[in-house]
Amino acid sequence: VNLGRRQADRVQGSNVINAPFEIDMIVQATERALSAAFRETVKTCVNPYGDGRSSERILDILSEMPVDDRLLVKRLTY
Repeated sequence: VNLGRRQADRVQGSNVINAPFEIDMIVQATERALSAAFRETVKTCVNPYGDGRSSERILDILSEMPVDDRLLVKRLTY
């Protein structure tokens, strides 16, 4: 449950419930989040941020990258 407008217009999964800073709305959002129906729907929720394997991919790329002057010696470009 996201409270307030800080996350407005950001990418989010269908498992996210937004609620304003109003007690009744927070209670309603929390009850929805804890409901069996909502928990059933989020079982098929798609992660909008990818498949969770980015660390593996980055590590693969870095492990094959040569560590030489091209990587280590910086040039000022201004």
